[in-house]
Amino acid sequence: MGPECCAGARLSGSQHQQHVSMGGCSERSVALSGVVQRGGGSRERSGSSLERRAPSRSERGGVLIACGPRASSYLASLLRYTRLEERVTLSSCSEDDPAAVVAQGIQHCRTRGPFRRFYAVVCCGSKAEAQRQLAHAPGWDSIGYDLNFQWIVSVPSFHFWLLLHQLDLPLKGWADDGQLSRWIDDQLARRFPADLSSDADQLFKLIDVGLTEAISRGQRLARLQSRSPTLLPMTHLHEMVSYLLKLQSLSLRMQD
Repeated sequence: MGPECCAGARLSGSQHQQHVSMGGCSERSVALSGVVQRGGGSRERSGSSLERRAPSRSERGGVLIACGPRASSYLASLLRYTRLEERVTLSSCSEDDPAAVVAQGIQHCRTRGPFRRFYAVVCCGSKAEAQRQLAHAPGWDSIGYDLNFQWIVSVPSFHFWLLLHQLDLPLKGWADDGQLSRWIDDQLARRFPADLSSDADQLFKLIDVGLTEAISRGQRLARLQSRSPTLLPMTHLHEMVSYLLKLQSLSLRMQD
């Protein structure tokens, strides 16, 4: 299981400086930070404030998650674990390219919406690559109705999020993407079976045992990166997962 890319940062309309319009796509200068885009406008919030925010009743069932093949099995198991399969739509793209992932999500928004939240879970091998790829992704403002959009980006690998279910934060950060990828490969080989990413039962067990710790570790890493923006690795999956757990809690209360 080699290092792949996927999941965790947000982009703001105020941080998108559109330079060249190319049909449905735009070339933009993109910043990776904690921001929610709502329709044609935007408003910045810290990641922690987004995690604390409880979903409103009107948001039940109004969530779309678009992802590439590297993350799809895990996210399907997560929705099964949280019993949100009927309230959250998972759109799995056959490509990991962020432009393809968000384009498929936009199509789902148009044909199966309306949705109130749209998460695009994508993979990027480096922060520079994330800047380039996200800048050329289709504009979600073309959906045609108001929603909250959030990029979820991991650098350099979605599988780093899997490691956080079992492994505490490394004592150092890496400036070299290749060195970090080799470390992730080594840790994956030591800790997980080779077919973990496609084994629904193993993924369910991993989530059951380690999800709370993974969220806590992701939050600590985000705080470190707020002080050292060049620090690697990076994932903000904990923000989306925290929201889903709050949605699960709301759903359970409504059933009582």
